Amino acid sequence: METGPKVIDGHSHIGAPPGWMNPDPFLRLLSDAGVGKAIVTRFLEDTLNSNKHVKKVLERHPERLIGCFWADPSEAEIEKKLKTGIKEWNFKMVKIHDGMHKFSEGEAVRVAEGCKELEVPLFAHLEDYSILDSILESLDLPVILAHLGTGVYQLHPAKVSKAVERAKTHENLRLDTSGTTYPLARKAAEEVGPEKLIFGSDAPHEHPGVALSMIEYLDLTPQEREMVCHKNLENILQK
Repeated sequence: METGPKVIDGHSHIGAPPGWMNPDPFLRLLSDAGVGKAIVTRFLEDTLNSNKHVKKVLERHPERLIGCFWADPSEAEIEKKLKTGIKEWNFKMVKIHDGMHKFSEGEAVRVAEGCKELEVPLFAHLEDYSILDSILESLDLPVILAHLGTGVYQLHPAKVSKAVERAKTHENLRLDTSGTTYPLARKAAEEVGPEKLIFGSDAPHEHPGVALSMIEYLDLTPQEREMVCHKNLENILQK
């Protein structure tokens, strides 16, 4: 369990290669990194089997792991699948990823509307900002934008600037710190403030402890660190 200040990893993947992403070694990894809980998702096969895998893991480790339902907005009956994931399987968030699935703006908004109805936040890996804008402008819904809006380890300060501007304009938008670098995370922290950032590692793409060390160098006060490392996410999940 936690050995230091409270930390929730807001972005991780479980049950996919390498082997240390299986539940037991992953939980040890979190503990070694000082991370108490983690938002987990999986995309290895199709979305149904991936979400079923996460469901089984959540049943074994409800005190450490929080489920994020991976949705393909182009799938038939996606609204029904969202209800199953949230109402029956106890997932607390929904994820869409325009690099893994091809979907239209309207289909993405349909998933966002489902999140609004089910009262859960949307975690969005979106490099198409027109889709993000449609969601933000049409719905009063908490949205977390993955990787500061850049994609995984893509060094695009201009994209971070776009994400920051939207986070300033839209109260409901938060930015995930995973899959980026210290200069871009610092830029976001300075320009939009720690109240709009959520710590994530994107494990297995990065070790949670390594990702957390970047947060430690952002020159945050203890209260600001708490915001980034758990309070901002907790506030969203409690709404």
